[in-house]
Amino acid sequence: MIENALTRDDLTRTIGDVDDVVAAELLSVGANLTELLAALRVLEQDEHLLTDEPVLETPMTSPRMNDLLEILRRIDDQDEEAEYLGTD
Repeated sequence: MIENALTRDDLTRTIGDVDDVVAAELLSVGANLTELLAALRVLEQDEHLLTDEPVLETPMTSPRMNDLLEILRRIDDQDEEAEYLGTD
């Protein structure tokens, strides 16, 4: 069964409120909900590693999932930087 592409509602339910630019970027990947959930699991694994090197790919990644990971990691880095600088 082929899943439908992500919707804004899918994003809100899984990662919370995101601004329009971020939502558009994530939606433009053309990924589905399963790929987003898998990307979020990889990010969770990244956070549990002792090294700063992210898991770039896992055996179950797809090109769309890798695109999602790139966007989500960038957003996470920006959030961490804003917290550090006290500008969030």
